[in-house]
Amino acid sequence: MTWSTKILLVMALTCLHHAHGLQPEWFSRPSQIKAYLKYDPSLQVTETSKNDTQTITVTVDKTAKNAEKKAQALATLLHPYGNQQWKGGAVVTQVVFNDTVVVRKALPTDPDNAFTLTKQALAGNSLYIKGLVEKSPLATIYYIIPAPKVVQYYNDNLFSYGSIASEVAAAGIANVYGLSFLKVKKASIHASSDMQIRSNQIQAYLKFDSSLQVDVTSKDDKETITVTLKNTDTAAAKKAQALATLLYPYGNQQWQGGAVITHVVFNGAVVVRKALPTDADNALALTKLAMTGNTLYRQMESSSD
Repeated sequence: MTWSTKILLVMALTCLHHAHGLQPEWFSRPSQIKAYLKYDPSLQVTETSKNDTQTITVTVDKTAKNAEKKAQALATLLHPYGNQQWKGGAVVTQVVFNDTVVVRKALPTDPDNAFTLTKQALAGNSLYIKGLVEKSPLATIYYIIPAPKVVQYYNDNLFSYGSIASEVAAAGIANVYGLSFLKVKKASIHASSDMQIRSNQIQAYLKFDSSLQVDVTSKDDKETITVTLKNTDTAAAKKAQALATLLYPYGNQQWQGGAVITHVVFNGAVVVRKALPTDADNALALTKLAMTGNTLYRQMESSSD
């Protein structure tokens, strides 16, 4: 098969995917919802199927902390994403507490009430870390800070290898727990923050370098990333200096409500960064030093006309 034929095939499949849908939502949606709820040990989640309708029953443990409030919050927030009708199938999600199906309430429009409800629903779920509020003269933003995890679930989609979908926890929480459907007044609620995204991103790239030990600590809405060189030879010293210099601009940022601090440690001491090079050859050499040993890095070459 020539490359042109392969490209045409991919284009054709893409058009089919968008036009007809290779992903029957009434199969994938329950799988996604269960994948997120399973991180909450106070919930028992079951699924039944009848007449092309998938019913998800979420039973809240009566002994859980604030169980009744949590059940009400779940019934309200799970409803928009968990109850859908498509041509050919449907998904129904119901919450049970004390052997009774909980009647959902209308989604709150007051931001404080919506934020409280969201935290009640997520309490006990290990994907949830904390809630954070950022206020400014222009807007108030409520953040649900998720754990830096990727959630996988069955997805009947030809474009998902092995029928397994993978997504960042923040994206799924926004849908499953109803954040995407909240319409609050003069504010917004998001499942993440700049601080958390930046910290997760830096960690994700550095983990591909086995010569580095990466530790993260959180205190007073600040995340500190400590990058420690495992080796103490001359090559490691040069790499440590390169990392300290190049990681600094992106790895040290302050936002309203949070901050990320990144520092590099070599032989027990924090490495003092140097000024970013302005000479192209020096910049290239420094970048190659910093990325040596990272499996994401293959080769960097300079070219001139």
